[in-house]
Amino acid sequence: MNSSLGITQQGLDTALEVKEHYRHGRPLCLRDDGDRMLLPEYLLNPDLELRGYDDPLPLAMVAARDPEPPMALAAAARLSPLAGGARLIGGVYGVLGETTRHDLVRQCVSLVTDAAFDPAAIARVRAHAERIVVHTRREYTLALSVCPAS
Repeated sequence: MNSSLGITQQGLDTALEVKEHYRHGRPLCLRDDGDRMLLPEYLLNPDLELRGYDDPLPLAMVAARDPEPPMALAAAARLSPLAGGARLIGGVYGVLGETTRHDLVRQCVSLVTDAAFDPAAIARVRAHAERIVVHTRREYTLALSVCPAS
């Protein structure tokens, strides 16, 4: 089902899988590659095909529900260029901005929608998301290096 609305059957199936993963506290994994976790870096790389995660619904779900701000922000950044195409996806994007648990995602959605999905605004959001992901990775690495071995 690939409709003019921007929603596919694969996207719906993936959104349901995302819901189940969050419900049971499991990490998100790429379809057909169960041992490879979905990372924010993958979401920020537009050249990677992420199977069902490229669809608007699973991206919106990750952006709204993921417990980690970098992952949620990366999903919102990947969704941003899709949201300006179809009214339904733009509406989902707007609801995402209202329902997300992360202020950074809310600000991202607000910036992009206030700029009427201008590609320059979307590029700024993507660049900011990339900086946040890199910064967060550095903080995690530093924290792991100072933790005493058990």
